Formats: sequence, structure tokens, C-alpha cells
Amino acid sequence: MDVNGYIKGPNRLGKDLFMFQIDKDGKLLPMGAKGTNYYSDSDEYCSNTGTSGMNGAGCTVKALSDSKYFLSF
Repeated sequence: MDVNGYIKGPNRLGKDLFMFQIDKDGKLLPMGAKGTNYYSDSDEYCSNTGTSGMNGAGCTVKALSDSKYFLSF
């Protein structure tokens, strides 16, 4: 999901692009939640200093649960 539309930037994972995953039971999960493809105990997929090519992919759960998330990125 692109929260501000695909024409307006920055179009970056964890900034304005957020991913969700449908689990085997049909439940919609925010990416980065336990059980999703981009879950990591070490914040490998959601870090201001991360070097993973998929950094930002696991930020959806944080964006939904941390009221200060958008202040830190």
C-alpha cells in the first residue's frame, strides 16, 4: 500500500510504502509481525541504519503500533 499515491514520492518501503501478508488461514498481517516473511528479532527489515536490500519491508507493524514511528524515520 502506498499511503500518499504512487506519483508522489518518496515511494520507499517503510516511509510511504507498506506491505501486508495474508497467512495460511487467510488473516491479513502487517509485514514485520511475527509469522510474516519480513519478521526479524534484530530489526533487519526495519532499521534507520539497516543495510539489507529489503530494509523497510518489515516496518508496517511498527508504523501501526508505535505512535512515534513517523517521527523517527
